[in-house]
Amino acid sequence: MGINNHGVQFMRKQICFLLFIFFSNIVFAQNSEQNTEANKTLVSKNLKICVNKNTGNFIFYAKKSNEWVKILSEKAVPSSYFMILKDGISIGYGSDDKGIHTCQIKLNEIKYAWENTDARIISTFGFLQNKATQSYDGFNINLTIENISKKDIELTTIACFDGDNDSLKEHYFTSNKIISNEQELSGNNIKDFVIINTVVEQTVLKVFVPEMIHHELPKNIKPKRIFFTNWRRMKDHKSGNFVVNANRPFNTHPYSDNDSALFIEYPNTKISPNKHIEINFKLNIDNSKMPTNPQTKLDELFMLLREVNQKLNDNEIVSEKYLNELDDKIDTLR
Repeated sequence: MGINNHGVQFMRKQICFLLFIFFSNIVFAQNSEQNTEANKTLVSKNLKICVNKNTGNFIFYAKKSNEWVKILSEKAVPSSYFMILKDGISIGYGSDDKGIHTCQIKLNEIKYAWENTDARIISTFGFLQNKATQSYDGFNINLTIENISKKDIELTTIACFDGDNDSLKEHYFTSNKIISNEQELSGNNIKDFVIINTVVEQTVLKVFVPEMIHHELPKNIKPKRIFFTNWRRMKDHKSGNFVVNANRPFNTHPYSDNDSALFIEYPNTKISPNKHIEINFKLNIDNSKMPTNPQTKLDELFMLLREVNQKLNDNEIVSEKYLNELDDKIDTLR
């Protein structure tokens, strides 16, 4: 005698209910209700991206005790950004008085696009999926710069990741070196990644240092340098090459105390008409105490479903004990 009708109906009912609960609660990147007039927001289960639709500036969040906490800067507005220079002077990327821009959510990504008469620049924000666990545990930003003019243009690209502004232990290199003054690394001294301490306790952000992909060249272009300076000091820099002073602290009184940021600068690069360059930034969450990702539970669910399906196919006799244990497992997964 195989599984009785009660057992079959019970298991099928539980399976259907469980599938409904899980697939309705798995929150992949989606348009958030918190989108406002000034911002576009993308949300996964435990991570969030906020992009200012008027400037392209961005900030990352992690969920802690069911509340969203900014991972890097605690400022009221997003303050990580991209700066594009021509002849050492900003072309005004993110400014509507020097170009036109749009910001929208498409296919679980935020796309911020800005252009002037020379270049079209698109920054695409999404979540980084861990290949081992198939779960979201980081952020991905793809920056594409296209020459839309009829002549060659030369641009310098700088990425800014604004750090926590109230701790001297913000930035760590792979050697765990703590810095409290401006610092610059170039050439072989540039590491594969930089670890930034965050405002979330026991959580760090690992920023991988990518190469620039230039489709007209056989090799990718390495960053010219990475450096740390005050966020406002770099933002207010008018022209020329920014000079890092190793003895200068991050303070800019009366505006801020220890308000540092990580900058990744790429060499001045020529782009031919109708050609483009791109940089793909990956930022991983490490040592995080965030809740278990739903993918882990989903894997357990599928294992349970396979087990039950095999018993149904084999017309196997099951005991009342097994049905009770199945019920307990389902309650745990819920």
